[in-house]
Amino acid sequence: MYTSQKPKVISLSACLPKRSSQSDGSAQAHHSDTSLWRVPSGTTYGMIGQITRKTLLYKSKVEYADFCLNHVEGCSHGCRYPCYAYMMKKRCGVVKTYEDWCQPKIVANALELLDKEILKYKNKIKYVHLCFSTDPFMYNQKQVCDLSLKIIDKLNANNIHCTVLTKGVFPRELGNRNGFSNNNKYGITLVSLDEYFRKEFEPNSANFKDRICSLKYLHKKGFKTWVSIEPYPTPNLSLFNILTS
Repeated sequence: MYTSQKPKVISLSACLPKRSSQSDGSAQAHHSDTSLWRVPSGTTYGMIGQITRKTLLYKSKVEYADFCLNHVEGCSHGCRYPCYAYMMKKRCGVVKTYEDWCQPKIVANALELLDKEILKYKNKIKYVHLCFSTDPFMYNQKQVCDLSLKIIDKLNANNIHCTVLTKGVFPRELGNRNGFSNNNKYGITLVSLDEYFRKEFEPNSANFKDRICSLKYLHKKGFKTWVSIEPYPTPNLSLFNILTS
């Protein structure tokens, strides 16, 4: 229903974590979700669990995607700005805390599911996007990267090309693929070129230079590439002031 009422504007700065030594209680008093983006010190990354699922491929409702899959639950990058994927999983009861979210679990039966679902959807699929609720080339997560390569190869072998987005580093072996893989498109998320920003707000992701270099390598190999600049504040807000407040 259309309404002439002006939309409520929420300051992005209210959603971002404060650089302070406040206790959990005082942080929550400032903003109920602020503490969610602070992973407790001592959290160990690189530990991969496993889950199984009943389905993998699904038709996306996002305007720039066709089919999609998420073959990992969670993400170890530990971003400190609000994570949409985490918030949705928490709302649905899939994960309870941000610490749980930062301990990713691979879908152990992903390849078996893909074999069945490619046959089911092959005539409907234009391409498959990896991924909307995890990172297919999660930095320093070899098991995740290996599974992603197998999934991409399997899709390409069935004449299905992929679009892939990461805050990690693309493996160079992607450039050695041929045949239908030449239609794949690769992108990186890049919201700053400041390494201080990355260490503060994307602490376990790949550094910006490595992301760009891996993308440039694939671009020179002839693949279509792009950069996703999000999250990004509305034009009337200063990104620098928000992130340094």
